[in-house]
Amino acid sequence: MDRVLKYKPQVSSIAYSNDSQEICRYSLQDRIFVPSEKIPLFVKRAFIASEDKTFYEHNGIDLKAIVRAAYANYSSGEILQGGSTISQQVIKSVVLKSNEESYLRKAREALLVVKMERQLSKEKILEIYLNEIFLGHGAYGIEAASRTYFGKHVGNLSLAEASMLAGLPKAPSDFSPFNRYERAKERQHYVLGRMRELNYISDADKKEAESEEIILVDYNEPSNRMAAPYFCEHLKQELKRMFGFDAVYKTGLLVKTTLDPGMQKIGEEAVKKGLVELERRLGFTGPDGNDPEYDGSCQADGLPVPDELITVGKVIFTSPKSGVSVCVRGEKFPMHDEDVTRINSWERRVGKKLLVGDYFPVMIRTFSEEVSRKETREVRYAISARRTAGEDHPESLEAGLVAVEPYTGFLRALVGGFDRKENQFNNATQARRQTGSSVKPLVYLSALTNGTVVTDIINDHQVCYSTASGQWCPQNYLGPNTRHQYMGSVDLRTALAKSLNSVSVQLLAKVGVDEVIRTMRAVGIKSPIERVMPIAVGALEVTLWEHTYAYNTIASNGMEMPKHPGAEIPGIYILEVATVDGEILYKYVPEPAKQAVSSGSAYALIYLMKGVVEFGTGRRVQELRRPAAGKTGTTNDFFDAWFMGFTTDLVVGVWVGRKTPSPIAKEATGGSVALPIWLAFMKAAHPDTPPRDFPVPSDVVLIPIGEDVVPFQRGYVPKKFLK
Repeated sequence: MDRVLKYKPQVSSIAYSNDSQEICRYSLQDRIFVPSEKIPLFVKRAFIASEDKTFYEHNGIDLKAIVRAAYANYSSGEILQGGSTISQQVIKSVVLKSNEESYLRKAREALLVVKMERQLSKEKILEIYLNEIFLGHGAYGIEAASRTYFGKHVGNLSLAEASMLAGLPKAPSDFSPFNRYERAKERQHYVLGRMRELNYISDADKKEAESEEIILVDYNEPSNRMAAPYFCEHLKQELKRMFGFDAVYKTGLLVKTTLDPGMQKIGEEAVKKGLVELERRLGFTGPDGNDPEYDGSCQADGLPVPDELITVGKVIFTSPKSGVSVCVRGEKFPMHDEDVTRINSWERRVGKKLLVGDYFPVMIRTFSEEVSRKETREVRYAISARRTAGEDHPESLEAGLVAVEPYTGFLRALVGGFDRKENQFNNATQARRQTGSSVKPLVYLSALTNGTVVTDIINDHQVCYSTASGQWCPQNYLGPNTRHQYMGSVDLRTALAKSLNSVSVQLLAKVGVDEVIRTMRAVGIKSPIERVMPIAVGALEVTLWEHTYAYNTIASNGMEMPKHPGAEIPGIYILEVATVDGEILYKYVPEPAKQAVSSGSAYALIYLMKGVVEFGTGRRVQELRRPAAGKTGTTNDFFDAWFMGFTTDLVVGVWVGRKTPSPIAKEATGGSVALPIWLAFMKAAHPDTPPRDFPVPSDVVLIPIGEDVVPFQRGYVPKKFLK
């Protein structure tokens, strides 16, 4: 009986964004406890009318109902009716936890019901019932059901909605408005009729509720699913580590996070669109299949076709001269000219033709076309959105994005892949991939920390070193537009901007492998690092998360990034955790700032990295029209592509690669593959702050040299510049 007398339901843990929107919910049973005083009277009466009209009159057992059920069961020779009151259902659900319908169990149930009725008020029993009852689609209790079916709190329900929910306990699947709307309406009318018989409502109330249009939540719409699925899974694991399984799944937690829902949505869109565009550039690879019975008709099915929707398009027309048209949700769309060109190339390459009835994923997009010099028009096209070899194939393209706030280390957005429904593996937090040249800033940082200055000149030439595996002679990357493999004497800014392998290796050789590894550890890299020279050009594997936080240390002028208590890797994304009763279990309080590396060395590195944006491999970043720094990264054979970059307001890392490591495509570099996703995100998500340059720390001396102002770490200014 203690389970009832000290009722403590299993409730959901809920996580909120930085603007208090619900973004994650964790539970064994989807339940949100709501006290009796917050449940409208007509909601209570709807359930009483439906389930137990004499609730306030009996002592927990309705003898007439039991006799009626017993007679029906005796006549049939089997148990057909239960005759259970609300009180009996509470005992059955909370204490007995059994659906058994034996007479022995019924007798035990009756004894417990009488005992409960003597010790609890009717209001308390009804409160337990309304929070415990299963109402279909994973929803336990009236609050969870209100959100599941109507997207609102129980306090905002209408009489029509409440009576529809009250019809569910008898058979949640059979009367679900999602599954069988007409049957749900019939059951709703029955409940309203019972309410009228009991004088709970008037004839006018009944008539109005019966005619009210019920607006259901679209269960399949992305906006009604978990808002940040990869982040929510990552957060769940951290909460379990910090507070345990039972706290997350049984007693319930209320969690305030740093996630920005606007940035998160933009990040997911940028990743999805970026991968779709990349697939388009790689070429059409054929339809997913063919419907041999399709006659080319295209009739509207009533579903909307918004821009950026990815769904199946079925070919209704194809002609070498007039292009290709597809049917999408009953609307006709022409394929974009670029896609038609790629389809034609595929046809020539494989010796096949695209046929009416062929189908493949497409995305709808509006293009602005010039009609004349003074006039443009908006035209909606279908563009190919097909994944390489299909979504489950190991060659499917994936990407990750992490956005972090400088200095605070607050996580603002986390995208772990194209779609978590398709792939549960989090490419941002779980995948360790080679960094390519995106690791070079950490090598330069190590050199700057050990006396190198930004004006130093290094000879970019062929170098060879003896290693345990033999002679190693790293070469600079020769792109399609590269004229000379080596540049001769270069300053560090040019070397980093042009991503010269030779210079990075020479800097590592100068300070030593151990010192470079020490710097990597200092800025937050926790993944295993081999003690070998090729780490200077990207022969180490890290997660996008730790790589982004390492860059955040640089962007924060060398400040050590904070982390949660007991966590191994940097990052703050939990601000407060409380019980459902309001007891604060954890509250993030920033500790005094510590330096991971000197602020002078970090600022000098930022100066070098700005060169990547101004005249190096990251020139497209200039489209942001604000000071920025960053670095591209591409691994051997184009397996992985990175762009890591930041402004004074935001640090963002993007990785692109295949699910199982293999080449993306020839010349698929960080600048051509990852940077476009980074740039699309930053253009839409960057805070609307005035453009400003990076703050100069106190241990930096700025000296004009020619038309430039060059930073030197205090104490390391060359004598020729002291005057």
